[in-house]
Amino acid sequence: MANMNLLKSKMTLLGDTNFVRCMADALGISRGTASKKLSGSSPFTDIEISILTKKYGLSGEELKEIFVEAD
Repeated sequence: MANMNLLKSKMTLLGDTNFVRCMADALGISRGTASKKLSGSSPFTDIEISILTKKYGLSGEELKEIFVEAD
C-alpha cells in the first residue's frame, strides 16, 4: 500500500489540497478511481507513479518511501 500521508503532504506543498480531484486530473482517471488509489484499494501503475513523481518533484528517496517501502 502506498504511503498516502507523504504523497498528500507533497501535493499540499504545491497547493493541490483536493486530493481526489487533483490526482484524477493529473492521471487522466475518474475521481472514483483516484479515490480508490488514494485509499489503497487500487494500486498505482508504473506510468501513474512516473507522472506523480514528475508532477510533485519526488526525490528517489520519497519515491521509495511512498510507493515501494510502503508495500
